[in-house]
Amino acid sequence: MMGRNICSVLTAFIIAAAPVILTAQETAPAGSDLQQKVERAREMIKGSNYSAAIALMDDYLASNPNAGEALFYKALAATGQVENLKEAEREVSKLFLESARNGFHLPFGGWDNFPVNIKYYVEANWEHADDYIDQEDPENYQVAINLLENIVAVDHKQHNASEHLGKLYVRTGQNRGALDLFQRMLERNPDQSEGIYTMGLSFFDIYNKDIAQAILSDLSSQGPEEMSALMKLLMARAFFVIEDNRIASVYYFQCLNDLNEIAAREMYRDILDILMPKEKDEWSRARTIDQKKLFFRKFWKSHDPSPTTEYNERLVEHYHRLNYAKQYYTMKQTKGYDDRGIVYIKHGKPDEYADLVGNFGIRDNESWVYYRRPDNFVFHFVRISSSYLLANSLLEAVIGSGFTPSFTTRDDPDNPGGDPLVLQADDFSQNLRDLLWSRIEIDPLYIRLYNERVDFDDPSYLGQELTTTWRMMEADLVEAALTTGMESETYIPDMGSEPMDYYYYTADFMAMNANSNVSIFYGLPVSSLEFKRDIIGVRVNYESTFAVFDQNWNEVDRVYNRRSYQLSQEPDMKTKGLLLVDKQTLNLPPGEYHYSVSVKDLGNDNMGIYKGDIDVTHYQPDQFSISQIVLASNITPFDGEKRGKFTRGAYNVMPLPSRTFRREQAVFVYYEIYFLTESDEGKKDYHVDFTIEAESLDRNLAAKIFSPFGNLFKSDEEKGKITMTFQKEADPERIVQQEYISIDISDSPAGEYNLSIVVIDVATGHQITRTSKFFIVK
Repeated sequence: MMGRNICSVLTAFIIAAAPVILTAQETAPAGSDLQQKVERAREMIKGSNYSAAIALMDDYLASNPNAGEALFYKALAATGQVENLKEAEREVSKLFLESARNGFHLPFGGWDNFPVNIKYYVEANWEHADDYIDQEDPENYQVAINLLENIVAVDHKQHNASEHLGKLYVRTGQNRGALDLFQRMLERNPDQSEGIYTMGLSFFDIYNKDIAQAILSDLSSQGPEEMSALMKLLMARAFFVIEDNRIASVYYFQCLNDLNEIAAREMYRDILDILMPKEKDEWSRARTIDQKKLFFRKFWKSHDPSPTTEYNERLVEHYHRLNYAKQYYTMKQTKGYDDRGIVYIKHGKPDEYADLVGNFGIRDNESWVYYRRPDNFVFHFVRISSSYLLANSLLEAVIGSGFTPSFTTRDDPDNPGGDPLVLQADDFSQNLRDLLWSRIEIDPLYIRLYNERVDFDDPSYLGQELTTTWRMMEADLVEAALTTGMESETYIPDMGSEPMDYYYYTADFMAMNANSNVSIFYGLPVSSLEFKRDIIGVRVNYESTFAVFDQNWNEVDRVYNRRSYQLSQEPDMKTKGLLLVDKQTLNLPPGEYHYSVSVKDLGNDNMGIYKGDIDVTHYQPDQFSISQIVLASNITPFDGEKRGKFTRGAYNVMPLPSRTFRREQAVFVYYEIYFLTESDEGKKDYHVDFTIEAESLDRNLAAKIFSPFGNLFKSDEEKGKITMTFQKEADPERIVQQEYISIDISDSPAGEYNLSIVVIDVATGHQITRTSKFFIVK
């Protein structure tokens, strides 16, 4: 196998979660006398005994006129007495204002279903808060914060109080207050998380690096052990913004370790646009926190291009794309970005781009193209209001139609209330010309449409063409984007070094324990390696890492090697096509796994990383089975001396990881048979059906297939296929029967060859099939 190398709720809330008890508690008397009287006043208010509560607070205020808490409960009791809204706004508002000026606001959870008119209460607090917000007077921001906190304690939606409050917290540098507010809202109103998220987006622009730095600096005094899971996620988002990706990754996975329901919702929101339908279904089945932790770990590990490293490049790239989408494709709704942002998060920067700035007869529009096979992804976006939405056709950018000479009117933006603008047919025609011309480099379709429909002067004809030919042709053009493109993602990792191609394949064998031995054979092209000269000759140094994961991407095994190989001389033209072949064996229980292989040339830092899946065979004791196939460049008898890396039992088996043979080579096919059944006569007889298929075969190939074991029983040939059956007898004393077949390919055509081996245990009739493929080049 050969191939190339191949993450909102509120980034705005990179702030700390500490309960906000403002300066009221510092300025108001803290003695038990006040607390006792406040508790009595609260009970009086709950019993609708407002006059008694006011009298009690007045008694305390006589000697402590700046006690904000006493002023608040006097105002609350007064709210229960007023008879109309105007009275509340005129009189009660003054008491709430004095309470706020003296640093008090009702703390979170402090509202106890007091039987006062909620509307009067809210409006009395809003009366002055609204003025201070409009005046943008920093000296009164803290007063406004206290008044808004009073409102939020009852209903955060009233007058968008929570949104105003969050903005003021950030504007005054109280980032912890903003995060605390956001977390309070989510905890209290889990059913309103979408709206609360939208509210949070308007707090401030976290995607500005200077702002992110300032927020992180503000939070630096609080260690990770004191942070909530949500706080760690927000810290991760901020570090991603300033591109400190390793620290961001640490905070992200610390959040995952401490995951709770709020943080889980935010993590899920962050990745929603790159989830495939199967992954969304899996998330819907995750009920417990442990299941959700498992979902996120599995998701990111499966998307990690280099599972052999601790650094997840895909996680980093996702948050870079997410931040970019929120900064440049802003939309004040739940996600924070429009449809362009969705596509950007999925596929990154487009390969080609075109746009047209509209006028009063045509909307602003953009087209993005991603080069793909077999069909390019062509996305059209049309601006509706202030956001760009995905369009099925560029015609959605056109306002009106061309069926009448005077077909549409619009208000004149330069003369509101005046005569409307009338768009004429010739304006319509010109807009279509401009629209098509702007896309001629996107796809040949638009050149054809422009040239073939160049006579735009007949509105009726033009309208008919728009509703038929143009739309149908565009439907074919954008189909791949609107289907496959919206259900897939694109990511080509930048590993910080040049990619290195190499070949590898896996094969498993029976082990002496209950596991199986999995061999990973890999071949490094000599032409891609950097050799260093020393006193003996030339040397290449490389490191390799092999990691195996279960189906939930939990790590099962990991092996690291550092290897050095010596050659007598530097490779020349004759040896450039050679492979440096190596292997790694892992002892694994039977089952399905994910794996990753990485090799790095330490001379030039080129690196290749591959991922795959493997199903490890279950070799049961005393049960007939056969190993997987090894395709080798040579097999020789083991001489009994020192066993080599590629020695298996009685043979030295030199694998060819590329599985690509030149005609001057022989193809060796190696496999092992285990636990053949002994017959009543004490024999272990078996048959082997060996089949080769290709588009074109050497007509004499049957005579060039050699097996050193047993006798040829029969040979069947048909176009593109040869099957040879061998009758064999194994040593009754042996558990393992080693077998190989060699093929002379000197006259075989170049191409792909499929082979299969069927082994039949004669005593039981059981049979097992193994398949593989190889390639012949000239």
